Amino acid sequence: MINRKERILLIVKLSKQITTGFYSMNQQVISNRFLKNNFDLKTLPLFAVERKKSKLLNYFSILFCAIFNSTKLLFIIISFKPRLVYFTISPVNAFIRDLIYVSILKLFKITIIYHLHGKGIDATAKKSRLKYLLYRWAYKEAYVICLSDLLSDDITEIYDGNPLIVNNGIKTIKGDSKIAKKDGIVQILYLSNLIETKGVCDFIDAIKILKSKHIDFEAVMVGASADITLKELDKIIETHQLKSVLKIIGPKYNEDKYREFLLADIFAYPTRQDAFPLVILEAMNFGLPIISTKEGAIPEIIENGITGFIIEKGDSKDLAAKLEILIENESLRKLLGDAAKEKFLQKYTDECFQKNMKLTFMQILKESDVK
Repeated sequence: MINRKERILLIVKLSKQITTGFYSMNQQVISNRFLKNNFDLKTLPLFAVERKKSKLLNYFSILFCAIFNSTKLLFIIISFKPRLVYFTISPVNAFIRDLIYVSILKLFKITIIYHLHGKGIDATAKKSRLKYLLYRWAYKEAYVICLSDLLSDDITEIYDGNPLIVNNGIKTIKGDSKIAKKDGIVQILYLSNLIETKGVCDFIDAIKILKSKHIDFEAVMVGASADITLKELDKIIETHQLKSVLKIIGPKYNEDKYREFLLADIFAYPTRQDAFPLVILEAMNFGLPIISTKEGAIPEIIENGITGFIIEKGDSKDLAAKLEILIENESLRKLLGDAAKEKFLQKYTDECFQKNMKLTFMQILKESDVK
């Protein structure tokens, strides 16, 4: 029988400024009421290091944080004596740095649970024999939580166990009533930071195709400047004479962002690089039909022809074709949007995520008892 107050240490990466899906999901874990009610929790937050202008200062800042956090980790292990350690380890970028914490945990022979929020391990391990061996060592005898079955393929070569699956989930926002628009023109929404790999250019190319066919629609791009700036985007739109159909409105947050979902009729997100994008869950929450790509866990989230459409990455022609179908078929938009909303409520709410995390921890404790 599991002791309901087993001690669990949560090593989670947080940020005081950045509000990406990764950090918001980590925040959900440490505030999870089901975990708090069933286990004795302690949190070691690893805050994102602010980038310095000098590379040398940046290096020393990262090194100092690593030493500080390692010392803190040692103290917690000795004083708190956790039964399990949950760690949101970096799949690729900061993996080598994270090995410092992994080494300490393995030294004390503590059961580790890794929660992977990204991908790229398979490709990295194939490029470097040394990294392959480090991955094998780090993941040996650990438990791994993946965001979906599709993403679990990323660790097949470096992990011998069976990964546990816990889908991401977000807070439910009331969005049952659409905002009435005077002209009744169908509105397409794209919402993401303006990163090239998120399909910004593919979306614009699809809009160009729709405009050339003289189809009635309106498109809105919401997002903050990143590797493409708002000024650069405005110039692209002006060059291709798209101002009459495509509006750029910059970043929106909280209620302002929700308003854009309520105004929209279709959500398009032709990303080229993603794992489990929360923005798709947000669109599902608002009952929008969704067009996205065969990337990461997206084909598992969106059921092609049922809750939206899945297209190949970089295929702006197919994106335009699918947008045209939805623009011209209001009943199909409603059918797909309603199905997306229903699936969201069944699988992707924060309540679902929190309950699944509790069940996963209990399962791991049972299995580790047997070992």
